[in-house]
Amino acid sequence: MTIDLSQDKRWRPAASMVLAAIASALALAALLIASLPAWLRRLWQARRDGAILDLAEHELDSGLASGLAYAAAARKAADALRRRWPALSEPIARSYLPSERALAERREAVGDRAGAIALYRGSAARADRIAQWRLGELLADSAEGDADRAAAEGWLRAAAQGGKPEAQLRLATLLDAPGAPEAARAEAISWLRAAADRDHPAGQRELGRRLESDPATLARAVRLYRAAAEGGDRPAQLALAALYESGRGVAKDPVAACAWYAIAAEDPLKVGDLPEAARRRDALAARLDPKDRALALKAARRWAPRKD
Repeated sequence: MTIDLSQDKRWRPAASMVLAAIASALALAALLIASLPAWLRRLWQARRDGAILDLAEHELDSGLASGLAYAAAARKAADALRRRWPALSEPIARSYLPSERALAERREAVGDRAGAIALYRGSAARADRIAQWRLGELLADSAEGDADRAAAEGWLRAAAQGGKPEAQLRLATLLDAPGAPEAARAEAISWLRAAADRDHPAGQRELGRRLESDPATLARAVRLYRAAAEGGDRPAQLALAALYESGRGVAKDPVAACAWYAIAAEDPLKVGDLPEAARRRDALAARLDPKDRALALKAARRWAPRKD
């Protein structure tokens, strides 16, 4: 009797595929089992790191609250970590502690001005330009007399001399206060120039404002406004739009004016309302023909701030 094996032959490829799938599943399971200890180690490490960070911040805050300076409080906190986890070396224990400036920034963020000022002083004394700038800003905001103002000016000047454009801008604002002597005003202009040279948008805008009133420097003011506007400074966008609308310092261009008013009004950087820009945009758009109005608004929609 002859046996027909053709039916069995048709099933052989399917059986091979099933066996291959089973082999792949077994290989994957073996891989997962082999990696399980490493995954558990990472989970344990993450939990331990979290516990270390919690204890580090608690001990550091406790030391500062007791009147210790940051350096002493940090040593105390690092010692506490090493007692709890003896395997930690001192450098590793220290790495879990926030820096003095980072801690000051946290205090400032939650409104603890006195705590932030105390911590910024330590970093500022070690020539940390950011700490000097922030310390100067906080002292200037809370100044109650000539001594406070002088201290604020001193820290801002140190940061400004170190090349911090935000400090250069704030120092210029302090120096150029109403009733300031001419020498102080001249120094303020020099600091604004320094900030503008570093492509700081607010510095460019403030320098432009001081140059705009003089016909001899109006063209320079336009260039500064344009640079600041392209960097996302909304008051500069409003000022540039006004110049385009009036034709002062530039060729009169209602379409460009409407576009810049629209950019400032739409608040693409989400920094707050500027109702004057919206009012001027709507008033100018109403005077444009439909084609020019559509062109201006399309340009505004496609605008994006310059990336440094």
